[in-house]
Amino acid sequence: MSGSSLDGLDIVAVEFNEDKELSWKITAHATMALKESIAGRLSKILELSTQSVFELQSDYTLYIAKVTSAFLQSNKINPSYVSVHGHTVMHSPEYKSSWQLLNGGLLATTIDYPVVCDFRNQDMGLGGQGTPMAVIADQDLYPGYDYYINLGGIANISYQSDNRWIAYDLFPFNQVLNYYSKKLGKPYDKDGAIAAQGIVNQKLLQQLKSESYITSPPPKSIDNSWVMDYWIEKIDAYNLSVADAMRTYIEFAVHHVSSIIPADSKILWTGGGVHNKFFMRTIDSNGLYSYIPDSSIIDYKEAVLIAYAAYLRWQEKSNFISSATGAERDVVGGGVYLA
Repeated sequence: MSGSSLDGLDIVAVEFNEDKELSWKITAHATMALKESIAGRLSKILELSTQSVFELQSDYTLYIAKVTSAFLQSNKINPSYVSVHGHTVMHSPEYKSSWQLLNGGLLATTIDYPVVCDFRNQDMGLGGQGTPMAVIADQDLYPGYDYYINLGGIANISYQSDNRWIAYDLFPFNQVLNYYSKKLGKPYDKDGAIAAQGIVNQKLLQQLKSESYITSPPPKSIDNSWVMDYWIEKIDAYNLSVADAMRTYIEFAVHHVSSIIPADSKILWTGGGVHNKFFMRTIDSNGLYSYIPDSSIIDYKEAVLIAYAAYLRWQEKSNFISSATGAERDVVGGGVYLA
C-alpha cells in the first residue's frame, strides 16, 4: 500500500485463519521509501504525457516487484498471493471509474505469485463510491469500537448506525499538512511541532467548516486531484505563514471530528497522522476517548486492509459494504492475475 501522501510503500505479511472463527496476525512488516524519481512523477502524474504515464506505470510496478521480492526473501515467506492497491491517479464516482496505477499482469509474472488488485471498480459499477474500503476490516478485524478514524493522506471514518455501517472520507489530512511542511524543507511536521507554534485564522477556519464537501451527507469520497486543485488552493489564497496555515487546519480537523462524534465515544485511531502529537492532544482536550493501538496497527492498518480484501476476494466473498459505499449491493471487488 502506498498512500496519497507518498511517504512510502507499506508491506505487510498477514496470516488469516478461519477454524471456528476468524483470527489473524501480522507476521512481518516493513516500510520502504518510494524512490524520489517515482514519487516525484506520481505527485505530478496528471501533468505527464501518455507515454510518460506508461513509463511511470512500468517503473512503479517493477519497483513494487523488487521490494516485494526482497521482503519475501528476507522474511522467508511463501505467500498464497500478493495484494496491491496501486497508486490512485483519478477517482470519479460520476463516471463509475477509479484508476489505481499498476500493471497487475507485469507484477504477477515478475514476482511469480498471483496478484490481486483493482478493487474499487466493481463497487463503482453498481453506483457506489468505491470507497471507503476500510469498513470491512473495521467490522471483521477490529471489533469493539464506536468509531474508527484513519488519518492518512485523506482521513476517513467508519461507524455503525441503526445496525448499518456508515463510512466516508472526512477531509484531506496528511496531504495538506505535508504540503506545508515541505515549504520549510521538511517531509512532515514531526509531532505537530510547527502547527503548535501557529495562530488560528478565524476566517479560513469558518470557510473550511462551511465548504460544501464538509457539510454534505455521506456517501461521499475525495479525489486526490481535488485536494491539490481546489482544497489546498483555497488555503493558499489566505497567504498565511506555514505555522498559521497548519495550526488553522488542525483546528478545523479537530472541530469537524468533535462535531460528529459524541464525547463519550470509544475511537480507534490509526494512520500516520496519529504520530502528530499536537493533533492528538488537541482531540483529547475536546473530551473524546482515543484508543491508540500498537504501532504495527497504526502504521499498517491500510496495508492489512488490502491483504484482507484480497483474502475475501480469493474466497469470492464480499469485501465492500454497500451501506457505506452507496452501491446497489455488496460486491466482491478485485481482479486476479495468475502467475
